[in-house]
Amino acid sequence: MANSGGGCLLFGVRDDGNAAETTVEVILALDPAQITDKVSKYTGVQFDGFEVREGQREGRKVAALLVRGAEFPLPFSKAGNYDRGDGKQSWIP
Repeated sequence: MANSGGGCLLFGVRDDGNAAETTVEVILALDPAQITDKVSKYTGVQFDGFEVREGQREGRKVAALLVRGAEFPLPFSKAGNYDRGDGKQSWIP
């Protein structure tokens, strides 16, 4: 996202645009420095263009992760694993 001019990820909003019945407190509690550290782990770059904001959708709390556009490309320099949620791991090439 940073490589294509930036953007915004919304949490607590369903694909159809309606508010989801979920809590976004964990997202809102994130320190943008934690996101910077995670990105750096896989890119080798200390890109700090992240901001977490609180919003409302249909009276429910939502979280927005704003990503600033990068001035230089941020290619991944190493693969990473993530938990798929079913007890198994997948990898990011």
